[in-house]
Amino acid sequence: MLKTGNKILFISHFAGFIGGAEGYIFNTAELLKGNGFKPYSLYVEKTRESERFLSIFEDKWSLDQISQIKEEDFHFTTLHKIFSPQVLNIILTHFSPTVFVHD
Repeated sequence: MLKTGNKILFISHFAGFIGGAEGYIFNTAELLKGNGFKPYSLYVEKTRESERFLSIFEDKWSLDQISQIKEEDFHFTTLHKIFSPQVLNIILTHFSPTVFVHD
């Protein structure tokens, strides 16, 4: 069960506002943060309004920084919209996401 203060990692291809999944990530992270949780972001590519998008997260990393973070640092991990099997492989060697979402 998640508790206030838990760290939640959102893994997604885009860091910015491209479509529905990104809006969902931002709104969910904002809601969780407002209720005492700590959202984090790991992304593949920055897109439009990436600074605003990333501002809601406690910390953020691009895929090339994946070695700086560990799965055990997070209580819950979500994976959204990863297009490349190679990128998915890289992510899955470091994390076992709890939830997969793809629109």
